[in-house]
Amino acid sequence: MPTTKPRIAVTVTDEVDRALRRADFIWPDRSRSQLISAIVLEWAQEHAPEHDEAERQARIERRLAAIERTSGSLDEAFHPGYLEELRQDWPE
Repeated sequence: MPTTKPRIAVTVTDEVDRALRRADFIWPDRSRSQLISAIVLEWAQEHAPEHDEAERQARIERRLAAIERTSGSLDEAFHPGYLEELRQDWPE
């Protein structure tokens, strides 16, 4: 069917074939490409539900807080000039 949407190619490996056969049991009236779409949508719904903007912002803030908390925690692991010494061993 013609579409203006981008398409992707999926290689039918043994694992993908098994997933398609399982999906065909659930949705026997769908084509293989429709089964791939259904599998992707089902996975996304279960494993990556939509988050609202407030949840997304809270996740970003938690990550930034973790970066801030751990920033500089390894300062004592390497002596001054360590990186320059290390680079001397590498050709440019």
